[in-house]
Amino acid sequence: MEATLSSKNQATIPKLVREYLNLKPGDRFKFFLQPDGAVVILPKIRTSKLKGSVPKPSRPISLEEMHAAIEVGATESFADDRSRNQRPLALFASGRSKTKRAKPIRSSIGN
Repeated sequence: MEATLSSKNQATIPKLVREYLNLKPGDRFKFFLQPDGAVVILPKIRTSKLKGSVPKPSRPISLEEMHAAIEVGATESFADDRSRNQRPLALFASGRSKTKRAKPIRSSIGN
C-alpha cells in the first residue's frame, strides 16, 4: 500500500489500514520509529474502550494479597534481570562508562 504526502505534509491513511486499526475521524495515533527504519503506527486507545477487557476475579482480593503478588513479581523480575546481565556490580562502580552511542534511525520511507 502507498500514500502520497501532500504539499501541506499530510497523507491519507489507506482505507484498509484505517479499517484494520479501527480508526475513525478524530482518533489519535502514535508513530514508533524502529531501529531498522520501519515506522509502526498504533492507535491511542481511550480508557473507556478498555472497560471490561480484564476479567473480574472470582473473589475479592485483599490488599495483603495484592502486596504479596507485587513482591513476588518484583523478586522474579529482579532475578531475571540479574541472570540476563551477568556483569558484576563492581564494574558499574569503577567509574568507567560502558554506555554506547545510540545509532541514528534511518527511514526507509520513499525508498
